[in-house]
Amino acid sequence: MRMPRAQGNPRDLRDQVRDFESRLHRLEQVVAPVPDQEEEPVPSEKPLVEQDSGGPQLGGRFTLETIEREHIERVIARSSSLRVASRILGIDQSTLYRKRMRYLDKDLRAQEARSVQTAVRGSGRKESGS
Repeated sequence: MRMPRAQGNPRDLRDQVRDFESRLHRLEQVVAPVPDQEEEPVPSEKPLVEQDSGGPQLGGRFTLETIEREHIERVIARSSSLRVASRILGIDQSTLYRKRMRYLDKDLRAQEARSVQTAVRGSGRKESGS
């Protein structure tokens, strides 16, 4: 599609650009994106919500971060690659990577805190039989 040349007034040019953008937006909504060869379609036979998974349930007393993390982990488990998972989630691959690193960091800090607590409890006990 070729945009016509503006004649005269700069306001006419702005109107023509706005009209062109509007047409382009409508065209984008009509034309479906062509999937990559690597992209895996989401199979319809898999349940959208897994019941009795032990994870957080929508509407429960969970933080948004907990629900987001569980959702991300489930999508990654069902996807053939992180690229496909990031597309399903609607986020950039680098964002998905950063979120996973943040989750790992929190897990490591929590594990370290638990091992410190265990060591402190263990050192506070007296040996019996002395």
